Amino acid sequence: MSLLTLIKSAAYKLTIEAPGTVINNTDPTALQLLTLANEEGRALAKRHPWQKIRQEHTFTTTAAAAQTGSVPTDFDRMIPETMFNRTTKRRVTGELSADEWQQAQATVSATINQSFCFRGGTILISPTPPADQTVAYECNGRRDDQITRPEARRNAGCGLSHLPAGGFLETG
Repeated sequence: MSLLTLIKSAAYKLTIEAPGTVINNTDPTALQLLTLANEEGRALAKRHPWQKIRQEHTFTTTAAAAQTGSVPTDFDRMIPETMFNRTTKRRVTGELSADEWQQAQATVSATINQSFCFRGGTILISPTPPADQTVAYECNGRRDDQITRPEARRNAGCGLSHLPAGGFLETG
């Protein structure tokens, strides 16, 4: 089903005139219908862990709480309970709330179990891991660039080219 078909169906249900085109149409009604379709597309993407936007991300730890390179550039949200330290073969628990993180920092303990939180676009791990450990997790991605050519979508492999930043349904 194409974007135009969806827009025409919505226009019919709203008893308004259906536009003949949607992309690059400057008609206010067409623009409003496109905006609504994009909003619903983004909401739909967040309501379900879609396989096409799910990806694995791995990073190598640094000997610091803040882990450089721990969040991919197309990160949208983490799939809960999927972070594992592959070097130690242990789950990294979290995501901790700000309160839980501060409590972990204030507690003196000799735990071997790591936990994490997000802050400032990066992952923080406690207790601080040694350098060069491999950590992996599953996340949902988003796409910042806009791929509109059919051949680009076909050649994108497992990428997220079907989710342009300008709109979820712009290429339909």
